[in-house]
Amino acid sequence: MARRVKTWRWRGAKALSDLLDRIERFPGRRFYDLHLESAALRHRKLRNIVKVRANQHVIRFRAPTARALWRAETLLTKEPATIGWIDSFDQDEVLWDVGANVGIYSLYAAQVKNVVVLAFEPAAHNFALLCDNIRLNCLDDRVTAYSLALSDHSRLGQLNFADDEPGAAEASVEEAGTGLLKQAALVLSIDDFLSDLHLACQLILRSTSMGSS
Repeated sequence: MARRVKTWRWRGAKALSDLLDRIERFPGRRFYDLHLESAALRHRKLRNIVKVRANQHVIRFRAPTARALWRAETLLTKEPATIGWIDSFDQDEVLWDVGANVGIYSLYAAQVKNVVVLAFEPAAHNFALLCDNIRLNCLDDRVTAYSLALSDHSRLGQLNFADDEPGAAEASVEEAGTGLLKQAALVLSIDDFLSDLHLACQLILRSTSMGSS
């Protein structure tokens, strides 16, 4: 995998991280191992959780990065038209969230409108957080996440993206110029997805433009 472009922000964050790493190691290996265990414990205790209130419902998001935090905090303001559109759903409808990222609209639709959601997110760094957010909200029975990309024809493809920080969205399937980072991706057409899994449902499609969301 190619290395990401080293911006001034990336260099500054790496320098600070390296400095803190050296400071934490200074008292000795046992202290450093204790620090890592403490960090893992804080993660399990949900210390990096953001709660967003929407229509008398509370939606929880894990926010391990600045972008993930921004996505949670702007759930209701970034795309008000999308929120209004989801609010028009009936309970028997099924939302296909294509390019779900970390799942903000999938969770909103399932939690607030109680609809069934199929969330598609091919990028591994976002898919892991998407699954985590589904579990945090106990929505496993309403939201099903698939680590694949949807396209006009099925194939084994390659996902190109500029940043692997959870919450980042600039990515494309087999389009040059998107970024230096690459990941293998399973690409399916909607017809193949439905026929292979023998699905029959009324669906509403929300397709995210990966390069702009």
